[in-house]
Amino acid sequence: MSAPQLLSFTNQGTAPIQILPALNSPCVNQGTGVLTLPRPPAPGLIAGLQVTTGVITRNGSTINYNCDSDLTSKQPNFQISADDCSGTLLTPQASCSLEVTFAPQPSTPLAPALDYFLQLNTLQCNSTTTINCEIDSGRFPVELTANLPSPLRMIPAAGVDFGIQTRGQAGAPLTTTLFNDPNDPNAATVNLTGNVVKGDYTESDNCGASLAPGTSCTMSVTFQPRVTGFDPGTITITYKVGQTQTIHLRGTGQ
Repeated sequence: MSAPQLLSFTNQGTAPIQILPALNSPCVNQGTGVLTLPRPPAPGLIAGLQVTTGVITRNGSTINYNCDSDLTSKQPNFQISADDCSGTLLTPQASCSLEVTFAPQPSTPLAPALDYFLQLNTLQCNSTTTINCEIDSGRFPVELTANLPSPLRMIPAAGVDFGIQTRGQAGAPLTTTLFNDPNDPNAATVNLTGNVVKGDYTESDNCGASLAPGTSCTMSVTFQPRVTGFDPGTITITYKVGQTQTIHLRGTGQ
């Protein structure tokens, strides 16, 4: 089980928003494994916070998704704790938060890499519900990903937040350390074959061609936004034959 990751939501609107209560029972898949719901969901149909995976059709009328529920343990791989968002009337400029822990379950394959989303559900506005509601109810997906099993450890983590940066200007670089964990069950020398950078980010490192168990190297990343608003990116580290690890980069241009 990983250390919990803190996630917060802030109401940047001018009116309160009602976040629906948490589910009364665990999110367990139906017999087919897929639950189809009208989009956007009717108020109260999906409550609180869930972790799911699947396909959201941008212009479609349905959401098809699988709950994050392991077939053997009936437990999720991404577990929510310390939740003070569910059931909250979030006033303007107020925030709520929760913690998400990665706890890989016995019957969930870790390859391909896990890619889920956390869904925060709000009360939907309609002809009779006109206050404390959200026109686009239930569309607050937050992506939750887990890299493939690997002896590579990324410190501080596989996600780096650059905050707000003036558009067109490069901010101060942030660093990530790659460590080849000698205690990993598959510990061996990692032969690096290159990095692929996407987004308004540049990267330099002292990693060389390989990392022996117990050794580390440092990657330095700079963010120079070309757009205003959220401006994500990634660094994909490739090694051996077809194996990759991803560092998720996020920043905001202004």
